[in-house]
Amino acid sequence: MKSNRSSLLILVLALLSGVPSFAADEASPPSWSNPEVEMHFGMGWTWRSGADFDDFLREEGLPPLDAERLLNVDWRIAFSAESAYYAIAGSRSSNFLLGPYGEGTRMKLTWDETELSLGWMPIDGSSFKLGIGAGVGVSSYLLQAWPEDGGAFGDLFSSPGQADLVSRWNWFPVAELWANRRFFKKEKGVGLVLGLYAQAGYLPADTAWRLFDDPEVSGVPGPADYFFRVSFQAGFR
Repeated sequence: MKSNRSSLLILVLALLSGVPSFAADEASPPSWSNPEVEMHFGMGWTWRSGADFDDFLREEGLPPLDAERLLNVDWRIAFSAESAYYAIAGSRSSNFLLGPYGEGTRMKLTWDETELSLGWMPIDGSSFKLGIGAGVGVSSYLLQAWPEDGGAFGDLFSSPGQADLVSRWNWFPVAELWANRRFFKKEKGVGLVLGLYAQAGYLPADTAWRLFDDPEVSGVPGPADYFFRVSFQAGFR
């Protein structure tokens, strides 16, 4: 998907911009010309408010989206100096991370997003950090439904009850709160970071869906109005 290629490009550019700080002398405090860099990967859970979307699934004979099934995998890169930071992050949430979902008819939602945030660190220690920030993100959705049983291609292709809907470029404001601690730091090197990251967002615009990413489809609500996401992350600083 195009959003995945965009996220990969942002990730590469962010890594390149942070290269000088890894080689910096530990005696030199971080500055905006040579910021401290953190890179994390994690996994967590996404809660969303989307009653209209759930009603739509039920009306179409699809299994409702159970809250406990919507898990997410994340990456995040942050650059900090002088108790401030900016961060680039990406996430993929799906009800399929634990395997097939639905009996008779399978239903899969894949929710990709990328965000840029700015923030302040009220606690900015060498080992422990606490940050709060806000920013903007863009998300894309993939909603798929298909029969549970297999069969010949011609039979499956012509059978009813199949859908492949795509929605791109859904913009939203986002707020975040995070805390992490660094362990096993070398004298002039990088240490292991473990932390907790929480994020809340509001999706104000109507979701525009396309069937197989081509013709527009009406009558399908977006998967969420608001969302809250929490992630346990590990990385390095």
